[in-house]
Amino acid sequence: MPVGDDDTIAGSSLPSGTATSDSEAGELIAGRYRIVRWIGGGGMGRVYEAFDTELEERIALKVLKAGLSAEAIERFRREVKLTRRIQHRNVARMHDIGDHDGEKFLTMELIDGQSLTGDVGMAPITWERLKTIAEQICDGLAAAHAAGVIHRDLKPDNVMVERVTGRVVITDFGIARSEDDPSVTRIGAVIGTPRYMAPEQLAGAELDGRSDLFALGVMLFELATGRRPWDGDTAVAIAVAQATQPPRSLDTAITPIPASFVAVIAACLQLDPAKRPAGAAEVRDAIAAGGEPVSSAGLETRASRASKPKRTLTPPPPSQTITLAEPTTLAVVPIACAPTDEYLADGLVEDMIDTLSGTVGLRVRPAGIVRTRPEPDPRELGARLNVDHVVIGSLRRTASGLRVSARLVSVADGFQIWAHRADCNETEILDLADEIAGGIATALSARASSSTQRTDPRAVDLYLRAKAELRRYWGNHALAAADLLSQAAEYGPVSPPILGALAYARVHAWVMRSQPDLAPAARAALERGLATGHGEAYLASAIFKVNSGDPVGGGSDLGIALARSPMSAVAHETAGRILVEVSTIAEARHHFEIALGLDPGRIKIIASDLARLDGLEGKWEEADERLLPLINDPDPAMVQLGSVLEARLHCWRGQREQMLVFADKFVPRMGGNAARIADFVKQATATGHVDPVAWESFLSIYANRNADTPTRQQIFGLQLLTEIALMFGDRDAALATLSRAVERGLMDVVWLDHCQALHPLYGLQEFYELRIVVAERATAVLGAIRAAS
Repeated sequence: MPVGDDDTIAGSSLPSGTATSDSEAGELIAGRYRIVRWIGGGGMGRVYEAFDTELEERIALKVLKAGLSAEAIERFRREVKLTRRIQHRNVARMHDIGDHDGEKFLTMELIDGQSLTGDVGMAPITWERLKTIAEQICDGLAAAHAAGVIHRDLKPDNVMVERVTGRVVITDFGIARSEDDPSVTRIGAVIGTPRYMAPEQLAGAELDGRSDLFALGVMLFELATGRRPWDGDTAVAIAVAQATQPPRSLDTAITPIPASFVAVIAACLQLDPAKRPAGAAEVRDAIAAGGEPVSSAGLETRASRASKPKRTLTPPPPSQTITLAEPTTLAVVPIACAPTDEYLADGLVEDMIDTLSGTVGLRVRPAGIVRTRPEPDPRELGARLNVDHVVIGSLRRTASGLRVSARLVSVADGFQIWAHRADCNETEILDLADEIAGGIATALSARASSSTQRTDPRAVDLYLRAKAELRRYWGNHALAAADLLSQAAEYGPVSPPILGALAYARVHAWVMRSQPDLAPAARAALERGLATGHGEAYLASAIFKVNSGDPVGGGSDLGIALARSPMSAVAHETAGRILVEVSTIAEARHHFEIALGLDPGRIKIIASDLARLDGLEGKWEEADERLLPLINDPDPAMVQLGSVLEARLHCWRGQREQMLVFADKFVPRMGGNAARIADFVKQATATGHVDPVAWESFLSIYANRNADTPTRQQIFGLQLLTEIALMFGDRDAALATLSRAVERGLMDVVWLDHCQALHPLYGLQEFYELRIVVAERATAVLGAIRAAS
């Protein structure tokens, strides 16, 4: 993992080409600090993890580069003096400064986490995470400024997020200066990273805490959008850009954040320091309250204008660019909305119709005719209106304005051809109509050019029956769906939805039944499905790769699936299951909620996922309440699903007897290994310890490395055995089992950081080293998802 310029990061691996002397490990520095391992290299020198033998705690030890000037050494000494003034949980603590064999060093708090660098330049992060990060950075800055210290190099490299707690920590005050330091106002003293420097800092002018707020604004903009507010890599280029161009608009359609937060960012990005917020505390209060921070001059800022950014529309009017290969007809159904918003919805529909009517080869039904046909079924409505395609949509209010969704549906086969969701305000509704119309025309053009024949009605019937089977989730249903879709593909051999669904069904059956002989059919179906470019085929490919030892490739395909099928409930459901391992609980919960909004019928399946999230957060009552309907469901499959997770949650809490109660509910249905594990727990409960022979026998079950065996179930089994070992207090067995899970490809860093059952392993070096491997794997997968989506 790259360390950037941060010096307090724990968990970094040695970069290629960097040698570390074996003699360094174990070396005692200044008679007190024993070197554990090399961490990285910062701007001031090399950094190690060390053990303070006097206080018996892990620390970061930074050794100054040899040959630096007296001024650099003085800055090194000042880092300690300045940061010692600040006593706050969101600022890395500075401990000591010393000398060893002629080399200066300092010791500081070791942050076991990752910098924000990996989040910058990727997809926007979730609003919940962005808000938490912003508030904690503000708290740290407020404490520093109250102590008379300005950072002067605030950037993602220098902001860490602690893995286990989520605590955000500002680090590396190596170029910080006290406000009463004369050199702060020295003209031409440009020290810092240009990309995050305020105009006054680029000019070498007088600085105060508001310069840090400008850097904060740049960081928040990047985290919210994945882009920079101004382009440029050098101080001169950025200064020119700031002087000649306004910052980019922060489009809430791309990043769903409140307008008040957009206003906060805009206020921090004011070029005139007097128009920025008065302090970090004011910014924090504004974020928490959903308001706008007061500037130090009390003047109106650009924030009021930026709070409702103008949408940037990329699709040109279809009448100017699109010509359909074959004539087709279309009706736009009245948009579903609240009664008070009907005038907005009517305007949206009418403008879409006007724009679409200019598309060559497209005949659009007038709005008046469509309004007389209120039937909700788009296929039935389309047949009555004698059109080939129907556009349906909805409009609703959000905290930041309006959210509009639209779908283009084929009347002949009921397939969704195109979908779009966007946020806007009332003044932008007609601009949005042009954007939607352009997308519809483009989708119709691509569909007409690729296939001018309607799908065989027999294929449609088989497809719909297969989708109903897939909604039932289990492996035998997936096999039944695959058989139906194979028949459908004979009638519709080039249909993207059919071939995409077939790929998903084949892969789902392979994973759920864990049968190697199903893998060849899954691969063949994937090849056909991916050739169509359909989103469901990419979703199937993501699941297949994650279960075949290629989680990064799976992450990339998942990102593509989300981008191509943003209205797919199963895509968001799958994203939730992956992200809860490699990202955050909040981000996973967000995708599960989207999936339920798109398909409320998935509530029973997703309830088990949400209960697991509740358990990871220690919300036991909420988790039990979610699972109770499953455990009491008349469907034995639902009882199995709920009981397996309920047993596991009791294991997390160390409740052996309750775990066995729920095991008795699912063991008769599952048998095999489930029965063996239940018998083992009963025996261990009776004896009070783990039988090592039986334990090794269990581990041998998960030693199968057949390339055609899905790995996820094997990893899950090893995770479960790790938890059971800890329930009986056997840390050695737990570590050995966890090590095998990591070897098999474990990427569930969220489980490592949040599962209560694993707490006895925290602080052990072996656990720490395993966690580093898993965290790096998770980071790579998350990066692949964000890059593709």
